[in-house]
Amino acid sequence: WSRCGNVITMLAAAGLLSTILASVQLAPDFSASYTAYATQLRGDLLQNYDQVVPPTSIRKVPYSQAGTDVGMQLRFYKVRAVSANEGSASLKVWWRMWWNDTRLSWDPAAYGGIKAVSFNAASFATPGDSEIWLPDATPYNAIQGPMHTFEASLAVAYHDGRVEWSRPGTL
Repeated sequence: WSRCGNVITMLAAAGLLSTILASVQLAPDFSASYTAYATQLRGDLLQNYDQVVPPTSIRKVPYSQAGTDVGMQLRFYKVRAVSANEGSASLKVWWRMWWNDTRLSWDPAAYGGIKAVSFNAASFATPGDSEIWLPDATPYNAIQGPMHTFEASLAVAYHDGRVEWSRPGTL
């Protein structure tokens, strides 16, 4: 920190500090008005939003135009236990899902440049605990469903309607 202080003092003495600070522009998401814009944005997006009804999406498959495409990734973090006798394993993982929900899209210019906003996302099984629609995905042969073994987390919606939801848990 002492070096930083010396550099700042030298720049100020040379009259360059004010020029440098004037040219620095923070991203709109870091402006002082972020809270007001984010509050307005979330209110506008969630007005009349039904989290039980799945979003429409542009399907990439030729056999059906209905439904919502959901991408998934299971990232293994740790093997907790393996039982050859029982034919089971306990794994710590990150379960990531992403999809498009056009109901959650907006023009960033209308909301102070905000390009992403977070929403509460607990489980598709308890829609009252989540603010947005969540995919109904359950591992077929899990001993317990993910609604019991995965942590609730925030889902991030981007201005183009893309939604990402990542949460840690045990399978």
